[in-house]
Amino acid sequence: MDKQFKAENPLALPLKGKDFLDLVFSRRIFLPSGQGKRKIPIVCLSIIQVKTRLAYMQKIGITGQNGFVGNHLYRTLALDQGFELIPFDRSAFENVTLLEEFVSKCDIIVHLAAMNRHEDQNIIYKTNIELVSKLISACEKRSVTPHILFSSSTQEEKDNLYGKSKKEGKEKLMAWADSNGGRFTSLTIPNVFGPFGKPNYNSVVATFCHKIARNEEPTIINDGEVGLIYVNELVQLFIDIIKERLRLNRLEKIVINWIFLRTIIKKYRRF
Repeated sequence: MDKQFKAENPLALPLKGKDFLDLVFSRRIFLPSGQGKRKIPIVCLSIIQVKTRLAYMQKIGITGQNGFVGNHLYRTLALDQGFELIPFDRSAFENVTLLEEFVSKCDIIVHLAAMNRHEDQNIIYKTNIELVSKLISACEKRSVTPHILFSSSTQEEKDNLYGKSKKEGKEKLMAWADSNGGRFTSLTIPNVFGPFGKPNYNSVVATFCHKIARNEEPTIINDGEVGLIYVNELVQLFIDIIKERLRLNRLEKIVINWIFLRTIIKKYRRF
């Protein structure tokens, strides 16, 4: 009786690797008895799908997961059952053990953590370089090579210390990947806008909207074109790279929409 149950119940079979995937994607599997391929009941299929997903899901960590882009990315990935999110707390950058534990658990790390506002530009530069250096050090100490996705900025082409920190951080991570056989992707990201952007901090669009809504006059010191990307579009781009639906060069500039600052103000005044 027990032997017959095992032969008829697919969950009792020692399913591994390709057999698991064959069952999930075609609902068929070779039985040990040599009876050929056999239909699997839907109720059993759903259970096997859960087991397979747990066995193959990618583990993703996001430094800066509570920031503007990080929060959007984290919450979107949390809806996808194909990923396991490794929580990150900014205090890990001050605790070597915590940071090493974090990198050792990740298949993919999206490095978004950075300082972009401070009265002293030198502190911005020093902080951002230190964050990259600590991340590399943790990976080397644990001998792990997660795929690191780095958020660079169009500011790296300009003469300021924030842009310089992004450019040099990217170069450090490239050197780490080359030396350790790791995988590295850098996205040069323009100004990001969308829900939960903070006025006077991380979004020129949020700043202008905030002022116009309060009948204040936005200040433009030097008018010029700025590149914009909606935060959900950026999140989808990260996800496409993670899922390998989109294969990019190591260094990739995002295709963006350019607009003059004064045009942004005119558009929002219409409302």
